[in-house]
Amino acid sequence: MLCKSCGTPNQDNAELCSGCGESLPKTTQTTALADDMIRSSGSPWSYVPMALLITISIMGIAGLFAATVWKGAMWIAILGTSLWAAVDSSKIKLSNYKSQIASGPITLFIGCVFLWIIGFPWYLTVRHNILSGIIQSRK
Repeated sequence: MLCKSCGTPNQDNAELCSGCGESLPKTTQTTALADDMIRSSGSPWSYVPMALLITISIMGIAGLFAATVWKGAMWIAILGTSLWAAVDSSKIKLSNYKSQIASGPITLFIGCVFLWIIGFPWYLTVRHNILSGIIQSRK
């Protein structure tokens, strides 16, 4: 069962979240079945096309804005999305999961800034896999 507060995967019979300590709702057969379906529904790569679409859309909008209004718009988009990824990674405790980018927020920020076209969609894919329970915690 995923915690509604922090997104940490927990045992189906757990009463408290192992990540943040919040109370978890009583698990019903339907809830457990839905969680199992989410975990088994796709491969870890199933979210890549959506992540790439989001990334290309951000680049397109920032590029259009940079061409017509302000030249620095592309850098603002890259820095803003990289900062969001860094802050979000600390909220979901990315370093606690078995993934290729299980690093601290500062490392993720620097990586996303310098390799944004690769790093940002990669982060979005890993984030989706963590929140859907495909990637398991190291604990």
